[in-house]
Amino acid sequence: MTPALRLRQRLIGATLRRYREDAGCDLQDAARTLGCDRSKVSRIEAGERGIRLTELRELLSEYGTDESGRDTLEALALATRSGWWQDYRRILSAGYIDLLIAESVATQITIYAPLQVPELLHAKDYARAVALTGSGGDKEVADAAAAATMARQQAVLHESGTTVTVVLGEAALRQQAGGAGVLRDQLRHLARLGRGLPAAIQVLPVTAGTHGAHGGFSVLQFGPVMPPGLVVVDGPGEGGIYLDAPESVAAYSVAFSRLRELALSPHDSAWMLREAAHD
Repeated sequence: MTPALRLRQRLIGATLRRYREDAGCDLQDAARTLGCDRSKVSRIEAGERGIRLTELRELLSEYGTDESGRDTLEALALATRSGWWQDYRRILSAGYIDLLIAESVATQITIYAPLQVPELLHAKDYARAVALTGSGGDKEVADAAAAATMARQQAVLHESGTTVTVVLGEAALRQQAGGAGVLRDQLRHLARLGRGLPAAIQVLPVTAGTHGAHGGFSVLQFGPVMPPGLVVVDGPGEGGIYLDAPESVAAYSVAFSRLRELALSPHDSAWMLREAAHD
């Protein structure tokens, strides 16, 4: 079983378990609906095995799930067949695509990026420069990766209606990729984004003091459909650690709130970004 499959299965399974419990059904009720034994339902809910679309719809109907919940879970189940990432499967890992699938149904994304501008905020030339480094200098792969980044931004920032909030460490404003000119354009791009929609950007100055967050992370929230959410702790390349336990999501959400309190306001952050672009 691939790591990609496990993440998506965990999200679907945990949500199905909550819907079953809210409907007052037990495992035997669900098994009766699917015409299987209880162990199969238990493994689906634990994310240990997948579920066919027809089975998913049968359970959602049995639980009386609302339209929003049905649409979200069906979107997750069908995501391997559709989505902007289909055009870039050649260069994206299975695990990364699975994260993109989860991202596609998120209602809110919060990002703490202490050292490098996150991909969702990359300007095109900056994205290509980062990709060129990651691809070992392969220009064709770098061009495709930059195009994938632009497609991801279009989907998340402009089409999905997802709320995106970013706390950007001041050190990230000095991290060059592609030279000083590319960095200046990236900072101007951030300043434009930070003036309002589609993303709220706050800069955390080096003078802000201690805050308890020791590395970058993102928190994906799915509204009332799939609580509590998903934490992605940054790792090398396209790697990362996924945490979906309620206590983990709550802890990282609290940490992000603290970071926002320490960071400059969006208005002051935009001013700082413009000033940095003129250095």
